[in-house]
Amino acid sequence: MNLLTKTCAWAACWWAFGPALAQANQPPAEPLLRIEAGMHTGTISAVDSDAAGRVVATASPDKTVRVWEPTTGRLLQVLRPPLGAGNEGALYAVAVSPDGRQVAAAGWTGFDWNRRSQVYVFDRVSGQLTSRLEGFLPATVVHLAFNPEGTQIAATLTGRNGVRVWNWRQGGVPLVDSAYGDSSFGASWAPGGQLVTASYDGKLRLYRVEAARLHKLAEVASPGGARPHRVAFSPDGRSVAVGHADTARVAVLDGATLALQFEPSTAGVANGQLPLVAFSANGQALAAAGSWQQGGRTQVRSWPQAGRGQPVDTAVAANTVLALAALPGAGWLVGMGDPLWGVLSTAGVFAARGLPPTADLRGSTGPALQLASGGRSVQFGYLAGGQDPYRFDLAARQLLKGPVASGTAARTEGLGVEAWQDSPQPTFRGQPVALASREVSRSLAAVAGGGVLLGADWSLRLLAGDGSVRWQRSAPAATWGVNAAPQSAFAVAAYGDGTLRWHRLSDGQELLALFMHADRKRWVLWTPSGYYDASPGAEELIGWHINRGQGASADFFAASRLRSQFYRPAVIDRVLDTLDETEAARDAESTLVATALAPATAPVPSIAPAPAPVALPAPVPLPVPAAGALPTPAPARPAKPAPAPAPVVAQVLPPVVELLSDAEASATAPMVVVKVRGRSTADAPVTSWRVRVNGQMVANVAGLRAQDTAAADGVRSASVPVPPQDSEVELFAENRHGASAPARVRVSWKGAVAAKDSPGVVAGFQIKPKLYVLAVGVGNYRNPDIPKLNLAVKDARDFAAALQQQAGKLYRAVEVRLLTDEKATAEAVIDSLEWMQRQVTQHDIGMVFIAGHGMNDPTLGYAFLPVDTDPERMRRTVVPMEEFKKTLANLPGKALFFLDTCHSGNVLGPARRAVRNDVAGVVNELASAENGVVVFSSSTGRQFSLESPAWGNGAFTKALLEGMAGAADYQKSGRITHKMLDLYVSERVKELTKGEQSPVTQAPGGVPDFPVALLQ
Repeated sequence: MNLLTKTCAWAACWWAFGPALAQANQPPAEPLLRIEAGMHTGTISAVDSDAAGRVVATASPDKTVRVWEPTTGRLLQVLRPPLGAGNEGALYAVAVSPDGRQVAAAGWTGFDWNRRSQVYVFDRVSGQLTSRLEGFLPATVVHLAFNPEGTQIAATLTGRNGVRVWNWRQGGVPLVDSAYGDSSFGASWAPGGQLVTASYDGKLRLYRVEAARLHKLAEVASPGGARPHRVAFSPDGRSVAVGHADTARVAVLDGATLALQFEPSTAGVANGQLPLVAFSANGQALAAAGSWQQGGRTQVRSWPQAGRGQPVDTAVAANTVLALAALPGAGWLVGMGDPLWGVLSTAGVFAARGLPPTADLRGSTGPALQLASGGRSVQFGYLAGGQDPYRFDLAARQLLKGPVASGTAARTEGLGVEAWQDSPQPTFRGQPVALASREVSRSLAAVAGGGVLLGADWSLRLLAGDGSVRWQRSAPAATWGVNAAPQSAFAVAAYGDGTLRWHRLSDGQELLALFMHADRKRWVLWTPSGYYDASPGAEELIGWHINRGQGASADFFAASRLRSQFYRPAVIDRVLDTLDETEAARDAESTLVATALAPATAPVPSIAPAPAPVALPAPVPLPVPAAGALPTPAPARPAKPAPAPAPVVAQVLPPVVELLSDAEASATAPMVVVKVRGRSTADAPVTSWRVRVNGQMVANVAGLRAQDTAAADGVRSASVPVPPQDSEVELFAENRHGASAPARVRVSWKGAVAAKDSPGVVAGFQIKPKLYVLAVGVGNYRNPDIPKLNLAVKDARDFAAALQQQAGKLYRAVEVRLLTDEKATAEAVIDSLEWMQRQVTQHDIGMVFIAGHGMNDPTLGYAFLPVDTDPERMRRTVVPMEEFKKTLANLPGKALFFLDTCHSGNVLGPARRAVRNDVAGVVNELASAENGVVVFSSSTGRQFSLESPAWGNGAFTKALLEGMAGAADYQKSGRITHKMLDLYVSERVKELTKGEQSPVTQAPGGVPDFPVALLQ
């Protein structure tokens, strides 16, 4: 079977199943927890652009449409249709209107509540669903196309259901031709109302679309193969190109008669098909793609002279090309199954844009997926077949490069299971294992007692020793690997959506999920109810999708928006011990209460040092509904008091800001007008607005002030001041639950720009800023139970001195408040924060540096321990991070926070037990877009921050000082920006501590890189 057939048999898996029975007449109302990695996590099934090539839209079975800037690959918008469980909401078709204002999308859309499909049309700017096209859509829509005039949309369907055409603005009953003998995967328009379609019944059909009917002009058998897949009119309408799913032949036909003109050369295409075809926007070149590979790389073949020239072959990816479309002014758009999309020039040069955000867990069998520490430490590969191995340690909350020590691989031999590798017909002890239609088994692992775990495309099941199905669970994607540690009560599965998930062996219930971003830094862990823990910057990787009915786009709330309710690392700690999320939440709550009230005798923890290629399997298939679950009840547990229920997401939602003006604006004067609408639940209305420009707070914005009323429809026009430079404007609405995600507008400055050599302009600043520094260092605590730190005071002094040397360089003046040991009382720290709040203006920078002990208190959250910390009077003698946030988040100027506090675990010794130290939550909160703080943290996860007399400072401070002194000036530009400093500090601290400490820097999305020091 060739690569293309393995992937999806050219869309057999898109349509082979009939519509599911409707469960209700509306989408499900309960929130759905989903991954949001900034890129598709499923294959890219369709791609299109507007007539000017300004925006690109991609669609995926991951149930999202994403809108991109083609020149940079920057994500502009995520369009979210209503969706449900299983396949409901999977998208296989997308089209962009010629003017770029509308995006149409469809697939398995509406079956679960309508028993028929529908086409969603979105307003691209606001992201809102503006209309639904229905009627006579009994199957999956697999292709969409706007006509060149932008007035009509054509849709082709699976099965013998043919084509539909709407005047999309009017909606209503479409024009229909259902007299097809098989599925249709392609349609293309010519100017003037001509439409051509292809069908797997072997026919090509040419229509003239009239007001009341589809007038068929021609119907011919395709000359290139029995299964014509995609068709493409040339821009002038004179020619039609056809690709085929059963051959590598491409045919070019006459646009008026469909008579064969010629076949472009496909010499050398011997191990795959070229079912996708597209002319370039100027009609001077033709391209085709699909499953054809050379040297393990999928190729796109293009021909100059509209297909008559010598072919040019370009390698684009390791996976099947599933989408191909013209990109005006550039060449072609290419979408692949990795997922990956990019731009192919007519000269044959491919440039990737959207890159895969997930670990490639294909082939996670045997040694590729290993378990240690009873399944609490997992080894996986970021590349297929287990290559580029990493490990995740649940206890330490660390993602580390390299394999686990003494790991155990799944046993797959001698189990009585045959034909289980990439097979639709596995057997267990001679008996067939019933998979869903077109499902393929992918992974296998032995469990104690003679049973086996079998993973497949859409399911994971446990087979008992007698061959019976003990339980079966639907899988979120292909189950590429599975393993069960010896004597453990759970298994770990590796899925095609880039997650590792822990399942209870008794009944298959999911206990915990882990998503590891492809940047090899960010990770997020969560339970089925949404309790989570995350590394810095990773809270945006999951969130809640909330449907708003059939006729509205869905809302999405990242986990960061509900941090106070669901950020619960203590629950994550207990899930695998209790094997039950509810019990884990109860135990975590009980422990917090006990910790707050009772002393403990736990000792202070010590600091310990940190500790062959496989053939690639088939590419990720497109998902279809999995077989129904066959659960076996879990063993009975002793009755316990009922815990507090998990928060109800719908009752704690922040507002949503709808952007009604364009997300791209230009300005010639220092003011832009942005139209927005704040939407919130009735019991938690919008109470205030917040605006940031380039990450800096802007107060008293006209149109958003308390005295400014909204229009009758809730629309507000905000007059936002902007500097004379390209900028990013962010607008937030707030209610009693928190702040919304930002509505973002990029402003291109078209007005006069100050000369770079004019007085007062340094490295992008219009006026030299003034710097205010608060440096706090505590090493000798009054309470003898708190461990001393030898270098914290020196760290604070050296940091302050380094910044004072910048006076007259980057800053016109530097004012420092230095608090060390006896001067660093809780009252003095808070007074100094108030001093900074009073002093910093919109042109200035505020920096806070703290070195000393920190701890997670069950009632106060993470807190800094000043010199007068009293374990019996915590509320009055520690400084909660909330105090630092209130100051830094409300500074009119830029704000930076340097946090060096994780020096030991149980810092209060025998007097009081603290929750395990972890500053990730602090970093995430301060660096949220609405707070706008750039945060440098000395360590991540549950690491300790180290100091040594040999360094003369703590490792973190030493790296900071070296970086600001010039070592971070990689570009030899004479200036150090916060991103340069981040890069240097990250690598230098790892070098000093031999990998035991990994600092992290997190900057909000709207904050551009800016200088923090000059060398001369």
